[in-house]
Amino acid sequence: MGQSTRRGRGVGDGDDLAENLKGLERVDLLTEGMFRYTILPRGGWSRMSVQNRKVGHMGAIKLLGISGSPRKGATAYTVRQALDFAESLGDVETEFVSLRGKEIKFCLHCDYCVRKKEGCIQKDDVVELYPSMEAADAWLLGTPVYQGSVCAQLKALLDRCRAIVARNPGVLENKAGAALAVGGDRDGGQEPAIMQIHAFYLANKMVPVSGGPFGSNLGGCVWSRDRGAEGAAADEVGMRSVRRTVERLVAVARLLRGEGRP
Repeated sequence: MGQSTRRGRGVGDGDDLAENLKGLERVDLLTEGMFRYTILPRGGWSRMSVQNRKVGHMGAIKLLGISGSPRKGATAYTVRQALDFAESLGDVETEFVSLRGKEIKFCLHCDYCVRKKEGCIQKDDVVELYPSMEAADAWLLGTPVYQGSVCAQLKALLDRCRAIVARNPGVLENKAGAALAVGGDRDGGQEPAIMQIHAFYLANKMVPVSGGPFGSNLGGCVWSRDRGAEGAAADEVGMRSVRRTVERLVAVARLLRGEGRP
């Protein structure tokens, strides 16, 4: 008789679960957090952090890259370069979205999404982005720095994510998220803008990621010198911070899916 295995999400009390599933030889369940619960043969259960256990290959990481800029310039270029680099790491599928020219209405805080749990009452280009945002394992959000902050287009998009979270509070949970910011000055507010994106990730149970110390502390910081894509491409220090951020973003996304270190 072959081994019987069931996979699912969400667990209650371990002893109750084991009692209810005695007919199966083995049951693996992923919790809402970062642990894998396994119902062992003949009863009993164990818990192991997915960070310490390698599981089978689960397919390519789905990485969504969004350029929040209303222009086709340095930010769009940098996000595209970042996605190209991610694909070079192997087993990564990318999708690029530019907010340039898109109709993005402001959140009205009307609470339609909370009351109805049917998405947003406003029907514009944001609604078409929701499926990609929900399906991705990881997000990379890029913004130009406007007045030391993220651009209005990106902020409006993030505010409108309230609708998908109201419908399903766990829809963004444990997705990895990173950010890059492009400024006309070397110290033009890139890191404060990145921190605003990280605040969104934290508020929605996502896991914010940076490239780490000594060069990419909070994320990708690029200096365009107000010369568009050409200026961004010339900033090798900034582009290196982007690559470091993306490399760690992909690694963390794998960990969060339970694949262990690549």
